[in-house]
Amino acid sequence: NAARKPAMIDIVNKAVATSAAYGFQFDKSGQCNHIFNPATGRCADPSRTLTVVSDTAAFADALSTAFALMENRQIIEVLKKTAGTRVFVSTTTETSEL
Repeated sequence: NAARKPAMIDIVNKAVATSAAYGFQFDKSGQCNHIFNPATGRCADPSRTLTVVSDTAAFADALSTAFALMENRQIIEVLKKTAGTRVFVSTTTETSEL
């Protein structure tokens, strides 16, 4: 998405995965996208991008997709249980590390 500002992440011997809902969309408004929450039937917020840095690509990928459906406070609770994992949340105006 051209409106997003790039961010730099320094990593060594880690994996990075990013999930965002602005890829495939099922409707013209962009609200119904390819990341579904099975508990609510709702889709991920298309204005957020989640990037995870972790020890393995599989773990980073799984977390980035799950985190795309979670609020920041929920993500922080998961991070307390996953030492060495970093999460960056990007919107159209900023990128911040949780």
